[in-house]
Amino acid sequence: MAGSTSTPATKATMRWATSCAVPGCSRRMPQHPPAASSAPGRRPHAAATAALTVAVLAVAGCAGPMLDGPALDGVPAGFELHPAFTLELAAAEPVTVDPIDLAFDEKERAFVLELPGYPDMERPARIVELMDGDGDGRWDERRLFADDLGMADSILPWRRGLLVAAPPHIVYLEDTDGDGRADRRDVLLSGFAEGNPQHNVNAIRYGLDNWIYGVNGGNGARVFWPEAPDEVEFPRAEEDIGQDDFRVDFGARRFERTGRGAGGFGMTFGPWGRAFGTHNLDHLSQVVVPRRYLDRLPAAWRNGRLRLAAPPEGGPAELFPIGVRQTRPNHPEQSSRFSAACAVTVYAGGAFGSAGLEEEGLQVFVADPSANVVHRAVVDTAGAAAQAGRGRSGVEFLASTDPLFRPVNLTVGPDGALYVLDMHRGVVEHPEWIPDPMEVELDLYEGDDRGRIYRIVPAGGLPGDLEDFAGFDRSRPEELVLALAGPNRWRRLTAQRLLVEEFGADPPEVVVRDLRERLGDSGRPFGRLHALWTLSGLGELDRESLGAALDDPDPELRRNAVLAFEEALRVDASVGPRMALAPEVVALIGDPDPGVRLQAMLTSGLLLRSEVGGAAALRGAAMSAVVAGFTSAAGEAPLPAEAATEQRWLRLAAVSVLAADPVRSLELLLTSDLTDGVVVERIVSLLPAERLGEVMAGDLVLRVLSDSAGGPSGIGDALLGGLTAAATGGGGRTVDDSALAGPLRRLRQSADDVLSAAAWRLSAALGVEASAVEVQLLDCAGVRAANPAGGLEERLQALALFGLRRHWPTASEDVVPRCREASNSAATRAAEAVPLGGTWLERMGALLGAEQPRPVQRAAMAELASADEETVTAYLVEGWPYLGTDARRDAASYLIRSRSRHGALLDALESGRIGLGEMNFILERRRFLLRSPEPEIRRRARALFDDAGVVTRAEAIEAMRPALEIDGDPERGEGLFLELCARCHRSGGAGSGPGPDLSGIARKSAETLLHDILDPNAAVDAAYVNYIVETTDGEIQSGLLVESAGGGIVLRAAEDLLIEVPAERVREVRSDSLSMMPEELEAGLEPADMADLLAFLSR
Repeated sequence: MAGSTSTPATKATMRWATSCAVPGCSRRMPQHPPAASSAPGRRPHAAATAALTVAVLAVAGCAGPMLDGPALDGVPAGFELHPAFTLELAAAEPVTVDPIDLAFDEKERAFVLELPGYPDMERPARIVELMDGDGDGRWDERRLFADDLGMADSILPWRRGLLVAAPPHIVYLEDTDGDGRADRRDVLLSGFAEGNPQHNVNAIRYGLDNWIYGVNGGNGARVFWPEAPDEVEFPRAEEDIGQDDFRVDFGARRFERTGRGAGGFGMTFGPWGRAFGTHNLDHLSQVVVPRRYLDRLPAAWRNGRLRLAAPPEGGPAELFPIGVRQTRPNHPEQSSRFSAACAVTVYAGGAFGSAGLEEEGLQVFVADPSANVVHRAVVDTAGAAAQAGRGRSGVEFLASTDPLFRPVNLTVGPDGALYVLDMHRGVVEHPEWIPDPMEVELDLYEGDDRGRIYRIVPAGGLPGDLEDFAGFDRSRPEELVLALAGPNRWRRLTAQRLLVEEFGADPPEVVVRDLRERLGDSGRPFGRLHALWTLSGLGELDRESLGAALDDPDPELRRNAVLAFEEALRVDASVGPRMALAPEVVALIGDPDPGVRLQAMLTSGLLLRSEVGGAAALRGAAMSAVVAGFTSAAGEAPLPAEAATEQRWLRLAAVSVLAADPVRSLELLLTSDLTDGVVVERIVSLLPAERLGEVMAGDLVLRVLSDSAGGPSGIGDALLGGLTAAATGGGGRTVDDSALAGPLRRLRQSADDVLSAAAWRLSAALGVEASAVEVQLLDCAGVRAANPAGGLEERLQALALFGLRRHWPTASEDVVPRCREASNSAATRAAEAVPLGGTWLERMGALLGAEQPRPVQRAAMAELASADEETVTAYLVEGWPYLGTDARRDAASYLIRSRSRHGALLDALESGRIGLGEMNFILERRRFLLRSPEPEIRRRARALFDDAGVVTRAEAIEAMRPALEIDGDPERGEGLFLELCARCHRSGGAGSGPGPDLSGIARKSAETLLHDILDPNAAVDAAYVNYIVETTDGEIQSGLLVESAGGGIVLRAAEDLLIEVPAERVREVRSDSLSMMPEELEAGLEPADMADLLAFLSR
């Protein structure tokens, strides 16, 4: 929900739909006659369904005309839902107000966490129990269970009460006297940060492995056991766990960081235990490798999260809302894209299969309250890492025209229904991310007396076996064991939890026997899964049972069996019967299923670092198995994208095993047929300081480097890269480089620029001297990088090699360069004959020009960003008009991300050398300057813009603002579009030209569109900056830069006119820093005309 904007707004237009603030909107729901077969928390029958639809209309009608329109089959007016489902109202104000979490205990009682104090937390959170007093299938009564819970945001049934994430604590609440009110309140864990409620600790979940999991949220934590902080081994009381998520075993007092997840509001597990998260723009991600496997690896390698369903062009995924777009308080460019993703929830309720969904896979739902939608993703979990895509194309699973529909959380119930919690607020954005001038105009608490809970079920109704459920009885373990194999994950996991909680201290023999028998039930894989983890939780997972699971025909069972082995080892590290299974776990490194291979490697890595698993024979077997697995795949064809992603995680797992003994691992790698340079480089970089010189001087390394000098090598450059990282790894390492001097000298002169660059980097790290003649080979690389006739890949490799030139002293002018011929191209040989004049900065800077290919621009900017800061900053400002589009974007980021450059940046903005609109001054960037610790920087920034955004034509915008209050005619607006805009823009089938296609512009609010039309230079995308080309014969052309190849330029002007200027005619290419879209487009227009144009664009 974080973000920013450059579009200012006023109270009149930034209402976020205030029309619900009318008398009677917060009222008790009307009562309806009970349905004969209904029960609390279950789907009503036909008569009650009709009553619920009426109730939805009655409540939703409070929002006024925004919900006009007929109700569809099973869907109230104002909502659009997947046609295979029905939407029912389960509760509304005053029965529930500001609901943010919903949980069912084993008796099927519904508890709702309410957060009336959001966003400033003036009123603490509370938990209420909802009840269906008249049996019509809708909750109509509430009873307070607990209050004064601060910023609580998550609840979880546990033992005989509820766990509550209530920063700074995790609290246990229990009603011990049966009066419905919690009278026991224990603080179990403390130290979580109290900050923006959207980023506090949240989403506490019961895991398959019987741990309690939670999302840290990003605000940080210094976690400790409150009654005895010194007893905590990890994390220590004084240690900040940063943004890492966590898991905790309260019974054994174990706390563990699970690594940096998505960091947003929500987390969910798939039915086989895979974890998924969400965070605002990144609506779906998977935690592939938890932190415990990566703790001993360098911090840069510890990212175990994979972003899923991301669009290929980057940025947040597209959404398809149906309501009138409100002005975004931040990031208007993110309208109709994920910006407030939350409540990620895997559906495993067992009822949606009857709906006949066409897309096969795991159904995962994500809410976005800013867009008033619930999105459905379809996830394929086969293999080492998941893949995901959207459900239906071009439409959301659930969407509403009501701008106060704010789905903030989702829950799958014991009945198989998907519950949607609607906070029903006017403003859900936290004030932290609302520009200050806008915030003072808003009612941040609009709607704080309302709330809705909806229930989504298949159109044909819930299966009878799911409706016929009255909760669990802890005293009937045989029923709990039977429930482990059922279709509903809530019931399976709740039954597992109850068995572990109730019988963990002294499991009855009959229960243990029944569970072990379940492990042999070939027809019920979920029954086997939960029997496995229930036995683990009871401490009764013996060698025979675990061995059978390791050999299960289902790969997901085998993967979980490896995890269960790991858990058994962690609980009881003594050598016992289960340790005899260690070779079987290691053997699964060669399993045909990638997911099993991944987990076997990860667990083996932990095993080898443990006191009982470090035996030489086991260590050797594990490392050999890892190397053999990668060697067998080395000769395969290039991997498709999906397999390449999977390979990334398998490599990381392999490194976690091989890191147990880097020296021995390197020997295995170099004597195998392995060509995977990533694994080699990482293992080499882990070489201990005291062994580095020995390894470098070893026959094996020298032979590989010597072989590489004769031509391209699959691992030569990786080996050099790893040695460089090891040599610069700190700790005052001193290395005898005498044995490497000869091989490095030959490699620096390699015909392979990648290999040569790796040799130069290692030479610099070791302080190896190079002759002036050798250094000028780097200058020759600069010539190849600048050669317009060279291939793109060849130029990029040469550019990286030339980038190293700054580390070496200037070559003597008396030395004649001896540039090698990089190819047989006559053009290349000619280019290398060019004198090597100019400084390194000037020659690298020349590669930022608009006439250079975009990848060359970006690579050159990356090299400059690593060089001397002051000189680069001055160079970029001076040469700004001549930068290409991609160089311009990267240079803008470079100038703003360091306070030391802000003075020079403001100089350029104030002088007009750099246009305000070119800096992409989103809210975060504006605040870098507006909230600088230096008063003078703040003063100068305030003179240019304020927290609300950049405005250069305020009077024109204000004069046209009445257009926003007029109902325009889209047909008349189309005529204006054809007259004023169609030479440069398309919309639908009309128009042409170089400007952006406006067909999807309706995702923006009318106010944002008005601002874009009237003030085009307030925010200028680098792709649409106007460029001017001056030719050698004095001709001047202008337009958008389309292509720059071979030194020539292609511009696109109005009406799609292409202007080609060959390289030999180009004298100068520069930008005027202005958008191609002219200002004063409104000349001659009245507000009514502008309203017509806006109506057309918003269709």
